[in-house]
Amino acid sequence: MKTNTVYKRALNRCLGMLADRDLGSELGSEQHLAELLNVSRTTVRAVLVTLEAAGMVAQVEGRKRLLRHPTAVDYFPDVETESARTI
Repeated sequence: MKTNTVYKRALNRCLGMLADRDLGSELGSEQHLAELLNVSRTTVRAVLVTLEAAGMVAQVEGRKRLLRHPTAVDYFPDVETESARTI
């Protein structure tokens, strides 16, 4: 079974960035997030879908905004973010 460690790492990095932001703050464009996370916009879109499903982010007045801060259960465990080469 293939696991998507790139997505999981990107999600964890994004959660870390969101933890330091003010509630209601704008996330920025997909391109900006892709550059910050060093991933493709496709991966960013997958991360945003997850954040929206978790009630952490929502579209407000046409912009993605932070509704709640991440908690420990939102993160993937470290063991799931390691590639097969590092295990």
